Order: sequence, then C-alpha cells, then structure tokens
Amino acid sequence: MKTVTKKTIVNFCLPQFAVGLFTTMLNNYLIYFYQPSTASGLPTLITQGYVFLGVLTVIGFIKAAGHVIDAVTDPVVAGISDKCKNKNGRRIPFMKWFAVPFGVSALMIFCAPASAPGALNNIWIALWIWAYYCFYTLYMIPHNALLPEMISDAGKRVDAYTMSSLFFVTGSMLGYATPAIVSVIKSFGVSPLGAWRATFAFFTVIGIVLLLVPAFTIKEKEYVNSVLPQVSLATSLKHAFSNRHFVILTFAQLFENTGMAFFQACIMYYITSLMKIPESQSIIIMATSIVGSLILYPLVNKWAKNKGKTP
Repeated sequence: MKTVTKKTIVNFCLPQFAVGLFTTMLNNYLIYFYQPSTASGLPTLITQGYVFLGVLTVIGFIKAAGHVIDAVTDPVVAGISDKCKNKNGRRIPFMKWFAVPFGVSALMIFCAPASAPGALNNIWIALWIWAYYCFYTLYMIPHNALLPEMISDAGKRVDAYTMSSLFFVTGSMLGYATPAIVSVIKSFGVSPLGAWRATFAFFTVIGIVLLLVPAFTIKEKEYVNSVLPQVSLATSLKHAFSNRHFVILTFAQLFENTGMAFFQACIMYYITSLMKIPESQSIIIMATSIVGSLILYPLVNKWAKNKGKTP
C-alpha cells in the first residue's frame, strides 16, 4: 500500500469546506429565510405558526423529521458501503455518485416554486430537506470511513482530523459572510429573495467542486486493502451499543450538536431582532467567534498528541 501524502490528505479534507458551507446554509439561515424578520425584506413563503402538536412550526417539523431520516440512514449506508464490491473501492464510488445530488439538494431547499405560502412550498421544502439528509449520508459516511482506513498512524490521524475541522470552520466562515454578500448583490437592484438565492447558488458551485476533488483524485485501492465484513448490520449495531464508552461518546456528541443547533438557528434573530444590528454587520460577530476558535486549533492539536484525546 502507498503512503498517504500531505497533498492526498488535503484533497481528502476539502469536502469539509463544502459541508461547512451547506451546514451554515441550513443551520444558520434556513429558519431565518422561511420565517423572515420584517427587516430582512424576504417574503413569507411557507405556512407560519405552530401547526404540529401545537409546538412545532412547519419548518421545525420538517427539520426534525430530516434528522430522524438521517439517524436511520446512517447505519444503513455504512453497512452498504462496507459490503460494496466496486472495483474502485468501497468508499470512492459513493463519493462520485452522490457529490452533485448532495450539493444540488442544499440549493433546492431555498428555491420553493410558489411566491406565496401554501402546500406546494411546504411539500417542496420537506422533500428537498429530506433528500439533502439522504445525500449527505450517502456521501459523508463513506468519506468519513475512508480516513482511518488510509491512515494507520495515530498522530497523522489527529493532524488529518484537525485539518478536516479547519476546512469545515473556514467553510462556515464563508457561510457566515452570507448577509454581507447578500447586501452587495442587493446593491445592484436585485430583490432580497434573489440575492439570497444567488449567494446560495454561488456556495453550491464551490461546494460541488470541492466534493468532487477527492472522488476523482484519490485512488482508494492504492491506500486501502479492503476487508469485507462477515457480520450483519444488526449484529454490528448491537456490538457497538454494548460498549459503554461508545454510548457515552455518542450521547456527548448528541448534546454538543443540539447546543450548537440552538446557537446556529437563532443567531440571526439575536443579531437583527434583539440587538437591532443590520444583517450585513452580523459578519463581525460571526468572524469574532471563528477567530476565537481558530486560535485554539494548534493548542488542542498539540495537547491531544501529548496528553491523549480523553482529557
């Protein structure tokens, strides 16, 4: 097997920039886009108010259902990928097949066809959000599984995961610049709705290109000697969740993601509705949080190598 070079690791990590962009689009701006504030100038395109069990909005219900779909499809796709017998490997073929649908579905979520609230827009958004979570799984589960198969050295894996996270954060940083980019586009006479969609279309093109880079530059068979699993998916899941430490880490990640989701979903309302700061200036607050995060990267990377991951 060939030794993984730094260039290969960089190519492998590039999709995380795209994931950072798409995640920011959905987590930071989806609710703001479809439940717009008066200051945003955006039209109301979906049914408003609490319509499910008296506690969930349409967009809230759709996103919640999307996460359930994501949770169900994750182990299914993992099992299919593990048993894939494609001549090009078990992971890369999925990345080639689903890179474009993954990116396109992120954009289509924001392209509801009707100009007023109604069932058509509600159904459109639901189908594309659920498609997004499926395509995300079909691309990212094989992608994430490939890294530990390519790199056996623990120190190099820490470096690779750090680089992946760095690309995700820088992709998020560009995503956080959305209000500023929208403001520039609106200055050319484009409507707020058109400006937001144009910005997301720009992000989608960048994202798809980056998703395709490792799919067409990494020859999986040169780095990985695949061994097909001999146990069923149900047996694998039972074994994984019988491990107390795995369960603890899984729930820790669940709580982390939940807290982050609250922050991301509400940040634009905090800025525009509570703090009365214009959309275009929100990038200052976003950038401050990103810079604070980036400062910690080299410290955490070095600490993880010297002290271990658990501390």
